[in-house]
Amino acid sequence: MPWARIPDEVARPDELRLLVLPHHPRDGLIAIEVAAEYCAGPGGSVQLPCVVVRTLEGSPSHGALPRSVVWSRGRKPGERVAVIRPKLPLRGMVLSLVRNVVERLSEPSVAQSPPSSSSISRGSVDATAKLGSVGSPAHAT
Repeated sequence: MPWARIPDEVARPDELRLLVLPHHPRDGLIAIEVAAEYCAGPGGSVQLPCVVVRTLEGSPSHGALPRSVVWSRGRKPGERVAVIRPKLPLRGMVLSLVRNVVERLSEPSVAQSPPSSSSISRGSVDATAKLGSVGSPAHAT
């Protein structure tokens, strides 16, 4: 479903995201959002896709992603946010990354299958490198 981001003390959204939630989420999952972040490129600012994961600190959802995922403080007390980037900004890699995150954040008893090595190689939650990026509205502030 479409999801608008409205910064504090502002009346209008500054960004539109896509909200994705599993049918049976693990406890503590707040949201999985497909978003865009702006990075410095050779010709100026470049818009690149990313997946923003919001969980409650210490919850099963917070512990379900690999340790290599970097978490930061969210907007609300106890909320933790991770920004995960596909290896390349290709539609298929973004979709694969979203599927992988949804599988990891679904209840284990109802998850369809564990993430395959092919989904991990196309767009892994382990790929969190931050090459040449600049501040973004996708980052929790």
